[in-house]
Amino acid sequence: MTDTGSQYDEAFYYINKPIRITDASYDSEKQSYPSDTNAPTMEYYIEHNGENIFMSDNFETMDHWPDIIENASQNKDAKTIDVTFTEPGYYKIKAYVTDELGAIGRTEKTIYVRGEPKAPTAIINSSNYTFVNYPFPVKDASTDPNDDIVSWVWDAVVPASEDVTGTVSGSLQNATYPAGGNKPTNIGGTLQFSAPGEYKIGLTVTDATSLSDHTEKTIKVIRDIPVAIVEPGPATKTIRATPILIMRWTLTTTSKRFMLSRIVS
Repeated sequence: MTDTGSQYDEAFYYINKPIRITDASYDSEKQSYPSDTNAPTMEYYIEHNGENIFMSDNFETMDHWPDIIENASQNKDAKTIDVTFTEPGYYKIKAYVTDELGAIGRTEKTIYVRGEPKAPTAIINSSNYTFVNYPFPVKDASTDPNDDIVSWVWDAVVPASEDVTGTVSGSLQNATYPAGGNKPTNIGGTLQFSAPGEYKIGLTVTDATSLSDHTEKTIKVIRDIPVAIVEPGPATKTIRATPILIMRWTLTTTSKRFMLSRIVS
């Protein structure tokens, strides 16, 4: 099976884009005795929500539901069927091959057809702050309505301004979704900054239909702050404070006044 509009044929299918089904069945007796054995016959069905919405009989006759399959065609010589779905969802493709003795071979494959291609949103998952010479983890948190991101490319991490002279150690690993493979995990890495200041991190993500998005994030690196920790002693005592007598006075040219106040704490 292939999606004729994408290099990621085995992983991503979309509505309104033709999907090609190629018959690869064979009859061992026909291959061993081609002149004495009749060619097998093929039947193809496509099932959606428990109902057959497409049928092909030996690449000679064909029927389908036009409200779910917009276009359908077949080529007997190439043993291919092209279908274009109009609704997203799961579709089960079933094949039956019958030899001249009536033996039947069966196979099926379920595919998921996505909606119209939409652009991804690049998102960097990290803190906004860190300390000098501290490990700083950075991860990808990008999203896509069709869940079809296939490329993650990180920008070089650089100071945000010329007055920042620190260096960056560590790296952020790029990743790709191989055709027919599994989505990469743990996309990103760990960085470490040698001097305070602001640094820029950038990420570009691209989906299987070549739609992309880019984002940047500024990280503020500050000097490590020493922390003093005071451990309590083996025992503590409550001490009542002694009352304090405070005398205030002001002087004038004609008299002297005294003011006494008593403060208890």
